[in-house]
Amino acid sequence: MNSHPDNITCPDCKRTYHSGHIDCSCWQRHSDPDDGPCRRAAPETEAIFTITVDGPPRAKSRAVPHFVTGGGNRSIGLHTSPAQRAAEEQIKALTALQMRRQRIPEGQRDVIADVEVVAHFPVPGGGSTTTTEALLRQGRRARRPDGDNIAKTVKDALNGIAYHDDGQVSDLIVRKRWCPRGDERLVVTVRYHDGVV
Repeated sequence: MNSHPDNITCPDCKRTYHSGHIDCSCWQRHSDPDDGPCRRAAPETEAIFTITVDGPPRAKSRAVPHFVTGGGNRSIGLHTSPAQRAAEEQIKALTALQMRRQRIPEGQRDVIADVEVVAHFPVPGGGSTTTTEALLRQGRRARRPDGDNIAKTVKDALNGIAYHDDGQVSDLIVRKRWCPRGDERLVVTVRYHDGVV
């Protein structure tokens, strides 16, 4: 600690603060600056995992209405395509496997989750080399499918596994990127934070 009684040195970041500025972001939630590490470091309760799903990212498709009969009654149900179900099941399986590896409990009700989705789409075939190189340099993809539909596939797949309900997702980031053909993939990162849910 700094010898001056009005100065406080963070043991982690080594920055020195005047005691009158104890509300600085580096020392948030500290009643006494000696009682814990720099708050800019990740808290011990934070957990994070990442999965990569190989193949073209799939956006949530609109469920198709169909008639359901049974017991003399006829009603309208919603049919999810086999491809959509397969995409979600693949995300579920990879997530469950990674969480087991990291010993993260499934379906937690008392956590806040941040979800980041990076969807890598292949550059169109048949274009000129100049166009292909320009798209790869640009990186950002501004074409359909919509980012929110990609996120919907991921959030629905993570329900009951990465969290109890997708209402626990506080921050959601979706990025669409160009990639070389054959390298298309979906990368999903989930970060957990303790808090009041």
